[in-house]
Amino acid sequence: MAELEETGPAGRPNPPDPPEQASAGRPGRPGGPDPAERAARARRDRRLVALAAIGLVLVLYWLTPLAGRTDAPGAPAATTSLAPPPQPQVTAPERLSPPPKAGSVAVQPGPFDARVGLSDLAFTRARTTGVTGTARLLDQAEGTATIGLRVDFYDAKGARVGGAVQVLRQPAAFARDPSGGRRPYPFAISAKDPIPDAVAARVAVTLLAVS
Repeated sequence: MAELEETGPAGRPNPPDPPEQASAGRPGRPGGPDPAERAARARRDRRLVALAAIGLVLVLYWLTPLAGRTDAPGAPAATTSLAPPPQPQVTAPERLSPPPKAGSVAVQPGPFDARVGLSDLAFTRARTTGVTGTARLLDQAEGTATIGLRVDFYDAKGARVGGAVQVLRQPAAFARDPSGGRRPYPFAISAKDPIPDAVAARVAVTLLAVS
């Protein structure tokens, strides 16, 4: 005997029941993620967000101009050093015209002529070529005087054949004589090696500082 097919209104067959859909996200039903898997995914997402934030901070830090910072990372603290004021340059002529007189010592004009006096100048050949004399600070500046001297040697034709330098330091405690004036400071400047062709010299004051 044939089975009777259920029919709906107007004699049409009823549609088949739809398959049962799985409910996602609820534990215990087919197709839903496991709670342990959801927790691991959440931890991974948090780590990715934290790494991205750190990378952004580093990029912004290194793009910031160093001029806008007080100190660069790892740099030593800034220090201030006071350099001495620049001294005027005193150049010596390479040739004298007319040639100097043998045994003569002259003063090379320079910016310190009004403040430093040179006297008792003499050309020497005792052990090596040199010049002796005295230097005196002429102004009333107080303190230790530092005077730089340069000697240039010339031959009989007036050509420069060598030179020598010396720095004099006169402590303030011994700078004044009983009358209150500056004591003369004797000096002897010699060339490092003998200069047989030298017959005359010029002396220049190249440095002056009172502190």
